[in-house]
Amino acid sequence: TDLSKGLGKHINKLASCASDGSVRIWELSENEDDASLSVTQRAEFAAANDIPTRLAWRAPDSDELAVGFRSGAVRIFDVARLCSLHTTRAHSPGAIVARLLFTSSDSQGFASPDGPKPLLYSAGSDGRIVA
Repeated sequence: TDLSKGLGKHINKLASCASDGSVRIWELSENEDDASLSVTQRAEFAAANDIPTRLAWRAPDSDELAVGFRSGAVRIFDVARLCSLHTTRAHSPGAIVARLLFTSSDSQGFASPDGPKPLLYSAGSDGRIVA
């Protein structure tokens, strides 16, 4: 299959996580001559003493990446500035973060005078869903 067509033109980056504790950011670019896809690693984070299990971008064009960990923690990174924005222990100790989902407050029926706000949901192996 043609990966670039499957991803759509608005997707220009991917994130991956591995059991060695690494989170990597990849840049995608299409070669116009032969329509091949080029993938280049742009950044790498190391999670000291924890294993990343799930990833979620705030939006396709956003630089904010949520990372869920085996410890139950969730961290939000700004991958453009290579810094951590927020860390929370979302789940019970030992509960693995199994799913992450960014959505908007207006899509969930929460009104805000300042307009829509991003919401991050985390589901863990402890059975809890945390917003």
